[in-house]
Amino acid sequence: MDPPPVLSPHEVAYRLARVAAVKEQTPIAIYGSFYRERKQDLLLLRDYLRDPSPGYSARISEDLDTVTPGQRSPVRDREASELLIRKSDIHIFVMPRRREGEPDTLLQSVSMELERLNTLIECGAKRDQQVAVFSSAGLWRPPGGALGRYAGGSSSVRMRSGRLASSGRSRISSQR
Repeated sequence: MDPPPVLSPHEVAYRLARVAAVKEQTPIAIYGSFYRERKQDLLLLRDYLRDPSPGYSARISEDLDTVTPGQRSPVRDREASELLIRKSDIHIFVMPRRREGEPDTLLQSVSMELERLNTLIECGAKRDQQVAVFSSAGLWRPPGGALGRYAGGSSSVRMRSGRLASSGRSRISSQR
């Protein structure tokens, strides 16, 4: 087997510039709870992905909304969420376990966003979406876990090699 050809500094710079351009042009959506300090965790993830070293185009729904935070409404939040789903090619779902004192609905919006993405895939409106789901240990155990309905096998959503794929009856499998 022959060794790979040695690249010139110009060719290396050209290839690195192409990779950087693809990263900047690939929109990444981050979904999760905006409840109190949970939102800060999402912002830290977004900012880390945007840093020059990774250099990705990461955003949360509020990044696409022009309304000031004090004037937001549930309708406006849903519209921003739908826009984020439509305009993104990579989707990161952050699903933490509820802490004492947090509402039972902590994961309601993010689970609805996951379901909305799955519906768009099933009806052919979105294809080959890259998906990562980060969850707390034990969150996926049915029954009664926040994602018990999915983990129980009644959903048509599954993770396979980082892609959200649809099929008849399947399960979400997760790697924690």
